[in-house]
Amino acid sequence: MTETSSQNRISIEFSIKAAIIILLWATPALVSKAFVGNQSSFPGLFFGFLRYLLGALSLFAIIAFRGDIKRLIVVFRHQLLGTLICAGWLILMIIGQNFSIYFILGSSSSVLLNFNPVIVYLLAPFFFLDEQYSKVQSIAVIVSTVGICLVFFAAVDLFVVNFTDFILGNALGFLSGVAWAGYTLTLRKMFSDESSEEVTSVILLLAALILLLMSFLLEKFPPIESYSFDSIIGLIIIGVGA
Repeated sequence: MTETSSQNRISIEFSIKAAIIILLWATPALVSKAFVGNQSSFPGLFFGFLRYLLGALSLFAIIAFRGDIKRLIVVFRHQLLGTLICAGWLILMIIGQNFSIYFILGSSSSVLLNFNPVIVYLLAPFFFLDEQYSKVQSIAVIVSTVGICLVFFAAVDLFVVNFTDFILGNALGFLSGVAWAGYTLTLRKMFSDESSEEVTSVILLLAALILLLMSFLLEKFPPIESYSFDSIIGLIIIGVGA
């Protein structure tokens, strides 16, 4: 295989993986609203627990297949504080995302969640003094910011219909983006030398257990009829893509 063909193959593989990642991360709010249902079907905290639990189990299966369970235990024992901080960010993110869709469009919530690259762009230099950005990256951030504003103003008719829902929904959606940015920066700062699968699986498990406790104290667990075929498919899509 020539060097050119090898580079083309790598480029295609990268493009496919990037497309899958974008699809999985851009659509959770839409899938939540379309497949899982409203707050009476799956309360927000409990839904977050299910999503993160499925994500953790998916990663555990990959780690077990590779035979790296011992490494997983090491991460849990020696990086507990860092994983708890990251779990806290993920809990805030899921609260913002899951509860925002009760007040605003799923598309608006998804866009606000993905505002995190802009926040990371603004804050990263304070965490990493050697952080530098190219002109292309700066232009991309400006375009993203304009896109966020357009989505916000596109839903401004909700402002007239229900002022409280409009403000609360967008505030929660923005919270999810801020929390995701905080998670990204903390992960890079504290776990730059660790394997991502092991660290992420521990973080997801801790976040899932904390959300389960919060749900037990603050919510009613969903009735058995909530687990329809559509909702289960939606949970699997979101959980595996977590």
